[in-house]
Amino acid sequence: MTFRSGPLAGLAPALFALALCAQSAAAAPASALGPEVKVGEGKGGYVGTLDVVPAHGKAGTPFTVKGEKFPPNSELQILWRTVNGRWKVTETEYKGREYIPVAYQMGKVKSDANGKISATFTTPEDFGFQHDIVVQQGDRLLTQAGYAVDMTIDISPKSGPVGTPITVTVKGDGWRNLESSWNLIYDNNFTGWFSAVTTHGSATFTIPATGNVGDHILEVLHGELTFPYRNMQQNPEPDRPRWAIPFTITAGAPVLPPAPQAQANWTKVVGNRMTGRGWEEFSNPLAEAKADASGKIEFSFKTPDDLGGTHGLWIDTGGAKKIGTQFVKATALPVDVTRGPVGTKFTLHLKGWGWTETANIVHMVYDNAYTGYACAFNSQGDIEVFVQATGATGWHFIDLYPGIYKGTETDPNNFRIPQLTYAADHPNEDLPAFHFAFEITANRIVGQAK
Repeated sequence: MTFRSGPLAGLAPALFALALCAQSAAAAPASALGPEVKVGEGKGGYVGTLDVVPAHGKAGTPFTVKGEKFPPNSELQILWRTVNGRWKVTETEYKGREYIPVAYQMGKVKSDANGKISATFTTPEDFGFQHDIVVQQGDRLLTQAGYAVDMTIDISPKSGPVGTPITVTVKGDGWRNLESSWNLIYDNNFTGWFSAVTTHGSATFTIPATGNVGDHILEVLHGELTFPYRNMQQNPEPDRPRWAIPFTITAGAPVLPPAPQAQANWTKVVGNRMTGRGWEEFSNPLAEAKADASGKIEFSFKTPDDLGGTHGLWIDTGGAKKIGTQFVKATALPVDVTRGPVGTKFTLHLKGWGWTETANIVHMVYDNAYTGYACAFNSQGDIEVFVQATGATGWHFIDLYPGIYKGTETDPNNFRIPQLTYAADHPNEDLPAFHFAFEITANRIVGQAK
């Protein structure tokens, strides 16, 4: 008897400010406003007029809904319209993202004898930019008005020695085209993109503080087509915000990442996507055992050195019976060389990286500058990245982030670049990132041509 394994087959307000936007701590998600309700139909034209004051605000900001010319002495519903986001994926393929309309009851009000209403609410922590606030009576939509959730970005801490983890907190990321897909730029180097598809416009990620002692700039710009769009003010959506947030690197001992082994939160698949020959499922015997007199059997084996992700397991008794699955997690080996002069070569080595369109590649970021990607498919989950140390004397930081290799989505296009929000919003697999540090010494450059 043989045990086998295998894979399972309108516009927001102008916020063009190179400044930090503070975030209120009092905001709740849109789903906490009230029960989910169905938006009614506008029968026979709009009834009443509605005004929202102010017309925009960041999460946690109070605003007042005022209206008149409604049916007098009547109970009315006030609704908040938004969307729920999800990634569209199959077991192995990336199909893009989808946003499904939803509405929540903010409250009920009673119009006075003159048909006037007034109620105050708190801006929820939700997708940014334009939302509709609806007044309806029963199943009839009476009227609506727009309210914009301001997108905000904060960092913490604001200073620290080299290597300090800088946590970037985003609220009000958008969901429409030209309002989602934002990029981080560190000291004019492209670092990666962040998403908030399944997290309702909120995102949190961490990067290391890199560079010399002094001030450094974290810039956030929109990037619909992969990379940052530098002149947004001359775009069809010119009023979108942009940020340039300072972080000060101070003198002191560096903050180094933990050891790789502490960072990681069989038919197998063979082949690749590049040669045209494609890939296929393939099974390997893992262990053999003999049933006892009562028909019980027990297998023991080590997890194979194979592609990461879910693998199917079954017992082969002449026919095939699937009995379960096993998941191979990605791991990183220690860096072979951790210090030396400029030009020193060192290797980043991963095991168990994935093979699907959402887990096929890993991206290298050196001192918060994106330098390229590596693929795991053709090498059965084994990735070796050869690096040459560059930069000033001192500590330098290398991060490996997940990303999306390919898919049918074209707008926005976020393929083959680091996804900084991998931990909370990556499509399909739950993938780790890995972080390393290298110290450049003051010795002569290695490998200099003679």
